[in-house]
Amino acid sequence: MAKPFVLYVNIARMMYAAWHCTHRNIPMWIAGIQAAAEKIPSWHEEESVLYPRHLSLEQCSSEATARYKASIIPESSSGTLTDLTGGFGIDCAFLSPKFHHVTYVERQEVLCEIASHNFPL
Repeated sequence: MAKPFVLYVNIARMMYAAWHCTHRNIPMWIAGIQAAAEKIPSWHEEESVLYPRHLSLEQCSSEATARYKASIIPESSSGTLTDLTGGFGIDCAFLSPKFHHVTYVERQEVLCEIASHNFPL
């Protein structure tokens, strides 16, 4: 049986997105919140996270996958990470604590802006 669609929207969170979101697409942002609830739970809890279009969310790693990738990198790793397909930035965000220098590369400008906003969170 399909789960019923329920969305709890924090009005302050929605206003933040309307003001700060470079693409100003509130329906896309709401869809992002819905997708992130299961796929990236720790980011879902952060109110100021900006979300990309649905396709980018579908293609990004889940939090569980990104955490697994980080877990198989030795603690002594101190080199450089270059993510050539940065996307929403999930892998960079979860792998970056393992490296001294991380380079995020993405050809879509809106994804770069969203990732740049989200990385410090």
